[in-house]
Amino acid sequence: MYDVVIIGGGVAGLAAGSVLITSNTLLLEREKELGGRVCTHEFDGVAYELGAVLPFSPQLAQLENHSLRMVSDTKPVGIFFRGQLHMGASIATCLQKLPNDKENFRLFKSSPEKMNSENRNLLNALHRVIRPGDFEEYENTEIKKAFQRHPTNHFVRGNRLLTENLSEQFLGEIRTEVTVKNLERNDDCWQVNYEFDGQDHSVSTRTILFAADPAGSGSIQGLPGLFREYLDRLRLFTYVVVAIVTEQFVETPFSYLVCPGKSINTIYNYETGSGQRSVFIYYLAHSEAMNLQFQSDESIVSECVELLGSMPGIKPFGTSHYEVKRWPMVEALDGDDSEPMRVISSQHEHGFFACGDYLGPGPEKYGMHAALASGYLAGEQINKSF
Repeated sequence: MYDVVIIGGGVAGLAAGSVLITSNTLLLEREKELGGRVCTHEFDGVAYELGAVLPFSPQLAQLENHSLRMVSDTKPVGIFFRGQLHMGASIATCLQKLPNDKENFRLFKSSPEKMNSENRNLLNALHRVIRPGDFEEYENTEIKKAFQRHPTNHFVRGNRLLTENLSEQFLGEIRTEVTVKNLERNDDCWQVNYEFDGQDHSVSTRTILFAADPAGSGSIQGLPGLFREYLDRLRLFTYVVVAIVTEQFVETPFSYLVCPGKSINTIYNYETGSGQRSVFIYYLAHSEAMNLQFQSDESIVSECVELLGSMPGIKPFGTSHYEVKRWPMVEALDGDDSEPMRVISSQHEHGFFACGDYLGPGPEKYGMHAALASGYLAGEQINKSF
C-alpha cells in the first residue's frame, strides 16, 4: 500500500513529488523520459530544447543561481512582415519600422478588436511567442506582454536542469514507459491498474495525484466523474517544435523572429556558446500550424529552412541534424477560471488530487512556471491531508 501514487512525470507531477513528506510514493510516467514538455536533447555536445524553449526561473524552481551556467543573448529581434525583415533591439522598435497604418497600431493597446485582419495576425503572432491561442482568449494584462522582448538567455545544459533537480528531490519510486489503464475506488483506498513491459500490474494507494497530460488521459478509466467531465470539455490542438543544428551562421544575427500569418510563428537563433554550431528552433503553436501536423518530419523541416532562407539578409544554410516534436496543447477555456480548482477540491476527501499548468486559475495557466506552482500546491495539499 502506497501513501501516494502520482500519475504523470512532467514538471507538475515532479514538483508535487519533490515536496511530499512521505517517501512511500510511486510515480508512473508514460514516456521513457521524465519532464513532459520540458524536453532537452543534445547533438554533438550542443543542448537544445524541443518543448519549453524559454528558460525557467531558478527562484521559482528553488534552484541556486550560482550553480547554473547560462548563455547570454543580446542579439536583436525581428518581425518578418510583408516579405521584409524589420529588426530592432526591442519589439517596439520593430513595430515602428513596419509600413502600416499608424491608427491600427494605436488600436493594439486600446481596442484590438477593431484592428484589420493583417494587424490582428501581427498581434496574434507577437502574443504567441509566449502564449498559445488567440489574444482574445486572454486578459488585457496578458495581451500587453506581446509588446515585450522576452529573454532568450538560456542554460548551457538546457531546461532539463529543472527536471533533474526535481527528480533528485523526489524520494519515492519512479517507473517510466507505463500505461495506466484504470482506477478503482474501494472503501478507503484506490487501486491503480497499469501495464509495464507487456505485463499487467496493480498497486493500492491511499491517495492519487493525477498529473498526466489531459491529451493522453482519454483511455484511463475510473477517473472521478466531475473531473472526467472537465477533461472532456478541454479543447486540444497540436503544436510542433523543430530544432535544426547547422555549422553555418546566418549573415544577419538575431535572437528571435516573429512571422505573422505563417505556419511557423517564431524562429529562435539559439545561441550555443560554442562558436562552432548554430541551432535554430522553430515554434509552430497555433491554428495556422494545424495543417502541418500530418506532414512528414522531412517536409516540415524543409518548410522551416525555406522560410528562413527567404528572408532578406539571411543566406541558406546546411543542416547537420534536425529533430521534430509534436505536442498536445490545451486551449484557453471560456468561462470561470476558478472552475478547475473547485472541481479538484471536491475530490480531495476521496483521496484524489490533480495538478498541471492547465488547472491553475488566472492567465498564468500555461508553461513551466504554472506547472511548478500547480505541482507545489498539490503536494502541500496532500501533505495536509495526511
